[in-house]
Amino acid sequence: MNDSRYVKSRLGVTLVEVMIAVAIISIIVTTVASLYVQSGETTMFIRDRSDAMYKAQEGVERMIDKVRNSDGLTSIGTDAFTITNHTATPITSTFSYSSTNHTIMLDGAAYTTGITTFTVTYLDSGGIATTLPADVTKMVFAITATVDDTSKNLDTSVSIRRLTL
Repeated sequence: MNDSRYVKSRLGVTLVEVMIAVAIISIIVTTVASLYVQSGETTMFIRDRSDAMYKAQEGVERMIDKVRNSDGLTSIGTDAFTITNHTATPITSTFSYSSTNHTIMLDGAAYTTGITTFTVTYLDSGGIATTLPADVTKMVFAITATVDDTSKNLDTSVSIRRLTL
């Protein structure tokens, strides 16, 4: 009798044990694969959202640079303004905001997209709000860029140099 117990213990694994081992390995592989796919999708979503936010911020920074290097304002509004650069022939550029397209426009063409709010406050040399373009020395922008239900506020100000006026 001792020989038969020894033979039974040396026969190996049963089919049920193999199936259980395969099932456990399958569960582990499936879990790891799904985590890998999910992390890839999350990475792509974050990258796309970051790229869109970067483009909106870059557009706003380019607009601010144009304002900073302008010679002054010829007209102002809460969501639109016109700057002038005095060269041999003065050049004017009008920035405006389209709330239906969520776009900052430059001379009627799309300049920066993904902007959900855009307001401008105009300040004189004493820091007091003004409505006269000739008195404006500083502009304060309150901008919200939104991509995929994620918003970022871009609050900044710019002083106008007025080099040739």
